[in-house]
Amino acid sequence: SKKPLGVFLGSASALVIASLLGALTGGSISTFLPEAILKSIASATFFIIGVRLLINSLKSNGDENKEIDSK
Repeated sequence: SKKPLGVFLGSASALVIASLLGALTGGSISTFLPEAILKSIASATFFIIGVRLLINSLKSNGDENKEIDSK
């Protein structure tokens, strides 16, 4: 984009809004679910995201190596 200030302001405001929504949602969910369950859900979710990122990273590295070998 030719307007870096606009990009910065847009991404910064999106981060603030997403954080606010997350805090409000997390606060309301914590009234229904015990803290131990919320921590377990968060741990499992982060673990799954980490495994998926690792798998995707290994797959993309394998694809790059195949391209290099074929040249």
